[in-house]
Amino acid sequence: MLDNIKKLCRERGVSLQEVGRACGFGTKSIYTWGNNPPASIERVKRVADYFGVTVDDLLDGTRPSA
Repeated sequence: MLDNIKKLCRERGVSLQEVGRACGFGTKSIYTWGNNPPASIERVKRVADYFGVTVDDLLDGTRPSA
């Protein structure tokens, strides 16, 4: 999932820190998802909403590129 979020960040020209702040997380929260799962699915949903994709898109990364 973290790799998919990083890809979306590159496509949109934003950093993981910016996404974290916009979603109301600490600036390094999303980085930790590479080793530890998010505390709740609600956090994943916030990131998906930020990018305008589904939770499934974040999890499997099969959405078509914009």
